[in-house]
Amino acid sequence: RVPGDVTPGPSWPDAVFPDITDLAVESDGTAAYLKFQVPPIDGKITDVRLVMHTPPESSAEGDGGDVYAVSDSSWSEATLTWDARPPYAGASFGRIGPATSDQTVTLDLDGAVTGPGTYSFAVVSPPSDGNGTHFYSKEGSASAAPSLKISFSVVDGDGDGVPDGPDCNDANAAVNPGAS
Repeated sequence: RVPGDVTPGPSWPDAVFPDITDLAVESDGTAAYLKFQVPPIDGKITDVRLVMHTPPESSAEGDGGDVYAVSDSSWSEATLTWDARPPYAGASFGRIGPATSDQTVTLDLDGAVTGPGTYSFAVVSPPSDGNGTHFYSKEGSASAAPSLKISFSVVDGDGDGVPDGPDCNDANAAVNPGAS
């Protein structure tokens, strides 16, 4: 599950979004910021999907949002404001949504997560969207909070007994965490 999620918006330029249970994505620039901690994985990552869920109210329904990488993960959900939000960059990974009420939506984040570490994303609705979307935050629902579904395969390409991924050099059996 997501250890950090928050909604910075232009209506609260220097204050934290007042509803910590809601991740609002609106065409006025209001966005959802998500931060994930990916632990070491004994294998090669083959697929990463962002999973988000809308509350059951009809007001949660909307067009969804485009998902972007945020390179600066030093932000905190307790202090992130519109004026202090880190920029998102690069091309969108795609759109999560549209979504109806009480719906789980997913998006493939191809290439966004390559190994252990901290990863941040912004879910942004472009000005052309007609209807904003509301997703559960981790405070809104522990079971429906944003999450990453990571698939991986355990491979030992160099035959040194250490799966690729945590191995220091997957092409050389003499180089591994147990070697001197």
